[in-house]
Parts: sequence; structure tokens; C-alpha cells
Amino acid sequence: MVNMKKVSRKVFKKEFVNKNIVPWKSFENKRFKNKTSRLQTSGVLLFFAIAIFLPSCSHLPFLRGPQPKANWRIETWELLGSEIKEEREGIFKDKGFFGELDLQIIEKIEIPPVFAGAIKNGATDELYLLSPRDTMIRKSSWDGTFRWNWAVGGSSYVFHLFKDGKEILNVPRESKRTIYLKEKIDFSPGVVYTWDITCCVAICNLPLSSNAFDRPEFSFLTPNEEKYVKGDIDTISQWCKSKGIYDSPAGIALRALILEKHKLYIEELDLLVDGIKKYPNSALLHLVLSSVYDQTDSPAKAAEEYEKAEKLLYKIVN
Repeated sequence: MVNMKKVSRKVFKKEFVNKNIVPWKSFENKRFKNKTSRLQTSGVLLFFAIAIFLPSCSHLPFLRGPQPKANWRIETWELLGSEIKEEREGIFKDKGFFGELDLQIIEKIEIPPVFAGAIKNGATDELYLLSPRDTMIRKSSWDGTFRWNWAVGGSSYVFHLFKDGKEILNVPRESKRTIYLKEKIDFSPGVVYTWDITCCVAICNLPLSSNAFDRPEFSFLTPNEEKYVKGDIDTISQWCKSKGIYDSPAGIALRALILEKHKLYIEELDLLVDGIKKYPNSALLHLVLSSVYDQTDSPAKAAEEYEKAEKLLYKIVN
């Protein structure tokens, strides 16, 4: 018996069609129809597959145009780390000033932002304390100002200052949202201070206290600690100048990290905000600023700066 699978078209025609065993035209038409039917079926199945698959995969970069790389945050920190690569080579690469700075950057890479909202029981839009927040302070560099947000319907405020949990100051502020205390209070180093605000709402004349939401802490460095910190700040400043990057985004970011190392968040925020005024399109500076806000329990600001950094990277990719 003839094995039809092994019979070529030419042989098939010669052996079967020419001998009127199989009408050739009928056979060709049947083959064509079967092939067309299979193609139509495949096309319908492909259409339904795309219709189902696309909506669930719209997050994929190739389906929504050029996007920043998924690990853009890591690469941005690694780029900053490469600035001090030469200082990290050699026997003592895991020790010393630049070793600690490199470990800071590695920690930023390994620990993603949380935008924690770790404020006690969550943040509130009605009343939010801005500065100082969970920070160390150098007396020599602090302007002595406390700042808070405007409260919806707030007509006046009362400022409360606590030393080791005991209230030492209670000051009405009318409609103002700042208070200057550098000359009025003799702040002691090594002591934990906290503060909050009570807001009187004009609509019903009821007090709205920030106590239920937030009471940030701050402390002052001792004179010896200030000397040590100044030494670190001078070291990174001189090194950045020697490399010609002092006023560049990388130089500003490295100097900011030294301030962060010593939890001098107020100074770090000021440095970064000024840096962003010079370099508004620096994704690096927005990323570092986001990190500071995240550490000082300012989740909304942290998320905002993070999104700015990502958008700036997106523009570069495009």
C-alpha cells in the first residue's frame, strides 16, 4: 500500500490523478478550502487572544512606549556611588570616611522608599508640622524657626514646646504659622524636645490639636559632636572642590548625605532645595530629597519628589 505521507505532489499527480483515480481539480479545491478555513480559524483565535491579553499587560514598557528602566532608582544611586569609586579602592575600602559614605549609598539601593506615613496614627491634611521633624540640630546653623501648615478653617494657633515630655512653653500665635525661639529658649544639647500645635477652628470655635496625629522630636548636638560633624562636612566639601563637582548635582548630593549621616535633616533639606533651584531637572537631587522626606515622616512630600525624579528620568529616556 502506498504511504500517502511520503508521496510528493508530482508523484501523486502522476500516479493517481493522471490515472483518473483522484480528480485533481477536486482535490486542489478541497485542499485550498481546508487551508483557508484553518487560516480563518487561526485569525479569530488570535484576535480574541490579543483582546484578552492586552488590557492585562498594559503595564509592559513595549506596550506603552519608551519608559525609564525599572531599576532607575538603583542606577541613579549607583551613578552617585561611582563618583567616589576611586576613593574606595585598596586595602581599606570598607573603612574610613568614604567607606561609610559608600555604605550609605548601598543602603539607599538596598532599602526601597516606603513613603511610610509613620506619623502616629497617620498624617492629616488639616494640621501638619513641617520643621523641625525628628532631627538633630547644630545651634550654630539653625535659625530657630518652627513651621507648620495652614489648617482648614483655622483662625488661630497655640504653640506647645516640651522638654523630656514636660511642657515648658505655651504661646498663642493668632493666624501665624511660624514661631522664632532661638533667643527666647536656652536649648540644652543632648535633651529630647518635642512640639505640637493646637488650632482653633473659626467655624465652631473648637480646638483641633495635633497631639492625636503628630509630635515630632528634635535634639541639639553637643559641642564635641559639632566639631566632629564639622570635620566631616569640611572633608567632603574639600574633596568635592578638588574634583570640580562642589556645585554640581553629584557634589550637592554627596554633601547632603554627610548631613544625613549625622541626622541634620533641616540643613540637608535646605541644601537640596537650594540645589534644585539651580538644577530643577536633576533627577538625582529630587531622589535624594524624596529620601530625606521619607526619613522624616513626610510621606506626601516624599512621594511627590520621587514622582518628579521618575518623570525627569522618563524625559531623558525619550
